[in-house]
Amino acid sequence: MADQIVYILSAFCGLLVVAMIYLWRKMSRLDSHLVELQDILASHEKDLTGLCSAAVVIDNKVNSNDIKLQEMDGKINIAPSVQETGTDDSTGYQEAIEKIRDGADAQELVNNYGLSVEEANLLTRLHK
Repeated sequence: MADQIVYILSAFCGLLVVAMIYLWRKMSRLDSHLVELQDILASHEKDLTGLCSAAVVIDNKVNSNDIKLQEMDGKINIAPSVQETGTDDSTGYQEAIEKIRDGADAQELVNNYGLSVEEANLLTRLHK
């Protein structure tokens, strides 16, 4: 009977040793995976930091461009409105188109109707 207890305890101790070796190997693998994942996480953190700093730079440029655009908008000479000139733009264009069909060139449109050179050239190309 005492021999049986010794065998049972020996077998139990053997199983414990095998289980401990198995768990130790598993822990070693998990430690190596943990190191890999920490390296990946550090790399992602660096990438995210770079992206955030780039986003700040882009945001500053967008804000700067917005301010410049607002300044330019204030400087642009806007064509006189209908109330200021007393004429409707479409009527002015219609008269200019009729003159083109009668043979007027772009320079005449600029001089007589207050059109820009680009507008006069465009109307001339479209309606000749």
